[in-house]
Amino acid sequence: MKTRKSKGAKSSLHLSLFQPHVLASECVFKWHTPYSISHHLHLMVDFPFAHLDWLQDVLGAAVTPKTHEGWRSGLLWFNQYCDSISLPEQAWMPASELLLSLFVANCEARSMSSSMVDKWIAGIHWGHQIANAPWFGAQLLSQAKRVLGSSHWWHHH
Repeated sequence: MKTRKSKGAKSSLHLSLFQPHVLASECVFKWHTPYSISHHLHLMVDFPFAHLDWLQDVLGAAVTPKTHEGWRSGLLWFNQYCDSISLPEQAWMPASELLLSLFVANCEARSMSSSMVDKWIAGIHWGHQIANAPWFGAQLLSQAKRVLGSSHWWHHH
């Protein structure tokens, strides 16, 4: 299976029908999961495709370019993480609380800043909202993020 390197990232993302090669600015709305596709097909039973497409455009315009950039990075890193642990794509969304917490712990192990990870989690949450997927980021995720925000706890263990 071919892989594609992200610019500046040390890991790669396996090519997939769900994450086609598109411009970085388009990945938030052009990358999908089995869940998001199923949900979109369900919506198309009752709503015209053009209207659903317009809604995505409106939702995309509601986010500032800088925020959108951070969310794109988070989506890429999250997908790379899921690939790195060989997690089947149907488990990426809705993401379990354990998966989200493991992702945050992996970010800590890579010395990512808590503010960056917060932006990334917000982007993953936004993607779940767009797909109308349940969000399981609750207590376990909050605890993992709180530890990430503490100063260098990892180096003391």
